Amino acid sequence: MSISSLPDDWSGTIGGSQDYGSSATIPPMEGSDGAAHNGAVWTPWEAALEYNPTSADTVAVSIVPEKEGLFMFRHVVYAIEGTLPHMQTPVKVVRRYSDFIWLLECLTRIYPFRLLPTLPPKRFAVDGRYLSSDSYFLERRRRGLSRFVNQLIKHPVIRKEKLVQMFLTVDTELSVWRKESSIQIEEEFTNRVISPSFVSGWDQREEDAKWQKIRSGAEVSLDVVAQLCFVVDRIHKRQDAMAQDYMKLSHGFKSLSESASQLYSLDENGSDFGAIKDGILSVSRYSSNAHSLSQDESRSTDADFLEDLKLYREILGSVFELFARYEKFGGNNIDQLEQRIQQTERKIELLTNKPDTRPGEIAKLKAAITRDRKSIDFQTNRDWLIKECMTEELILCQRTQYQIAKSLKSWAGDCTKYSELFKDNWTEMNNDAEHLPTLN
Repeated sequence: MSISSLPDDWSGTIGGSQDYGSSATIPPMEGSDGAAHNGAVWTPWEAALEYNPTSADTVAVSIVPEKEGLFMFRHVVYAIEGTLPHMQTPVKVVRRYSDFIWLLECLTRIYPFRLLPTLPPKRFAVDGRYLSSDSYFLERRRRGLSRFVNQLIKHPVIRKEKLVQMFLTVDTELSVWRKESSIQIEEEFTNRVISPSFVSGWDQREEDAKWQKIRSGAEVSLDVVAQLCFVVDRIHKRQDAMAQDYMKLSHGFKSLSESASQLYSLDENGSDFGAIKDGILSVSRYSSNAHSLSQDESRSTDADFLEDLKLYREILGSVFELFARYEKFGGNNIDQLEQRIQQTERKIELLTNKPDTRPGEIAKLKAAITRDRKSIDFQTNRDWLIKECMTEELILCQRTQYQIAKSLKSWAGDCTKYSELFKDNWTEMNNDAEHLPTLN
C-alpha cells in the first residue's frame, strides 16, 4: 500500500499495530488530488489554479525551550502549531530536525517530479567552526523549517498527501511511529494512465525550448537572489549597529548635560546654559527615538524582507532541483528493450527452422518478449506522466513571480514608513534646536 492511497478512515493503525491512544485523534483526511487510479485517465490541470505562493502562512514553528534526550545526546525539538487551511484541521505536534529530513526523503521518492521545498542545513561553518547549537543558527533553522512546512501545505498536490497530513496532525513521536508502522513508499504514478489529449497536444521541440529557458532562468536567478540575501542581511546588521550607535549618542548627550552643568557653573548668564542644557537633553531624547526606529527597521528587514527573499531563493532552488531530479530519475531503457525484442525475435525465427529445438524454448522467448513489451508500455506511460507532471509544476513556477512582487511591495512600504518616521523625528529635533541661544 502506498502512502498516497491510505484509507480516509484512519483508525489509529497504519500498516501495523501502532496505537495512538485517546490523545492522538486522527482527523478525517482529504481525498486524493483528483488523479485517477486503476487505469483511469489522469487530468491534473485544475491543481495549478489552487496554488497561491503569496497566501499567508498558517503554521508556525517554534523551538521547545527544554532539550530532550540524555546529557550527551540532547537534541533540539520543534513545536509545529497552526491550521491546515484546506482542511481546517488544527496542527499541534513536536518534531525533531531528523524527522523533517525523513519526511523530505519520503516525499522525494513519492513526488520526484514535483516542486519540493528545501530544508535548512543541519549545521554551517563560521571561521572554521561548525555551528549546530548556536542560538543564532538555531533561530535561522527554525525560520527555515517554518518556510519548509508552509510551502508544503501551499502546494495543491503535496498538501493532500497522507504522509504530510500525518506528520502535521498525529501527536506521536515520529521515531516510534516509524518503527511500528509498515508503509511502502511508491511513486505517485502507480496505476495512473496518461491522458490521450495530453499526448496528442505535445510538441517535443517547443516544450524542450520552454524547459531549457525556465531552467536557465532559474539557475541564474538563484545565484542573483542568493547574493541579494547576503546584501540584505548586511543591511539588517548595519541597521542594528546604527541603532546601537544612536543609543550611545543618547547616553553620551545625557552625560554631557550633567557634566556641562559643572563646567559652566561660573557662567554669568546662567539662563542661556539652562536653555542649552535643555537642548542637549532634547537631542539625547531624539537620538533615543532614532535608536528605537533603527532597531524596529532592522527587525523588519530581518524578519520580513530578508525572510521573503530567502523564501524566493528556496522556491528558485526547488525549480533547479526539479530539473536535476528529472535528469536523474526521468530516464528509461525503452531503446534497449526494443533492441532486445528484435534480437529475441531473430532467435525465435532461427529456432523455428531448427528440427532439434527443445520443447518450451520458443515459448520462453515469447514470454520474454511479452514481458519486455509490457515494460515498454509501462515506461512509455510513465514517461508521458512525468512530462505532464513537470508541465504542471512549471505552470506553478510561473505563479511564483508574485512572491517577489509581494516582497518588493512590502519592502517599499516599510522603507517609506521608516523614512517618514525618521523625518518627523529629525524635524522635531531641528525645531527644538532652532531656539538654542547663540552668540551674535
